[in-house]
Formats: sequence, structure tokens, C-alpha cells
Amino acid sequence: MRKSWLWLGLLLIVTGCGGGSGSGGSKTPIPIVNPKIAFLGDSLTQYGTYPNVVAAAVGGTAINAGFAGQGVVGILAQADTSVIALHPDLCVLFCGTNDAYYATPIAQFQADYETLLNKLQAAGIPVVVVTPPHLAAGYMFQGRDVNTSLIPVVDAIRAEAARHGLLVADVTDATVSISPDGEHPDAAGQATIAQIITPVVQAELKKL
Repeated sequence: MRKSWLWLGLLLIVTGCGGGSGSGGSKTPIPIVNPKIAFLGDSLTQYGTYPNVVAAAVGGTAINAGFAGQGVVGILAQADTSVIALHPDLCVLFCGTNDAYYATPIAQFQADYETLLNKLQAAGIPVVVVTPPHLAAGYMFQGRDVNTSLIPVVDAIRAEAARHGLLVADVTDATVSISPDGEHPDAAGQATIAQIITPVVQAELKKL
């Protein structure tokens, strides 16, 4: 009889050790401490304050991988050394303005954007996508209204995000204050961008 109780006790110990709280022995995920977040983009990122603000808000560290003047193909060329080699916990991808500015053919833009997402995901890096803000109203370049050129770029970004099942921080539909150069967000605009991106990054980090 004593042996039977001993075996029963051992069985209960082993069974109890195998599960956490909740039904089915599921365990509560342990949040990442001080996540490394790579902010990959163009001059809006390179010269922006939003990366540090977002990283601080989620208790993380920002890696600024912004490259002024670059469209998606130039950013794609930088991804290996500026992001993937640094093994971030998350990448925030924020580009498209320069592709609208230089009128990159939309099929080429979407193909390069998809290649970039595939590269990041193949490296095991979760991605949050950000849509670019409008420039100043009536901003012209080479006889074109750049905000009009931005529309298909944003559509392509949203389509690729949906295809890859990614969360989107939609800056395009927000009112973002622009500096006198007509292109870059001013301090208030950067603050708005940070406010939009932060909860999306928080939601993505909870999934990790």
C-alpha cells in the first residue's frame, strides 16, 4: 500500500511540473526585455526623432537604419548590413516617399518592397510596416504633384503588408505637421508619427 501511495505522489509531481497556469498547461509568454528595434527607412528615419521615442516608450533600444534619399531598392541594398547582421528583435519599415518623389514605376516598387519583406522575414525578423505621410499640400517635383504619386505607393505598401500578414502603422491618413521644406515632418510631425507607431510596435512585441 505504501508503494502505491509513493507512485501516486510521483505521478502527481511529474504531471504538475509539465504545465503552467491556465487550461491545457499553457504558459504565459515572457516579454522581451530591452528589445532591439531596427528602424529601416529613408531621411524621415535617419534624421527623425521618432525611432528613439518609440523605442523608449516600449523599453527598447533603437537601431537607426535610415538612408537619406533612398527609395526601396536602395534600402533593400542596405538591409543585410544595417539590419539583418545586427539581429534585431523587430524591424519597423518606413519608406516610399522617395519612390513617390522620383516616380518609381509602381510594379517595380511593389516587387522590390516584397523582396525586402521576404528578406527580413527569411532572416526571422518580425516586421511592422509604416505608410509614409503626405508632403505639404501642392508639393511639386518635375511638374508632378508628389502627393498624387504617393497614392499608388501607399496602396502597394498596404497590399504587401496584407499579403505578408503584417501589422500596419498608418501614418498616411493622419495629419502630420511638415517643416518649411515641404518634405520632412517637423518636431510636432515626428511626435505624431511616434504616437501612431508606438501602439503597433507594442502589439507586435506582445506576439513575440
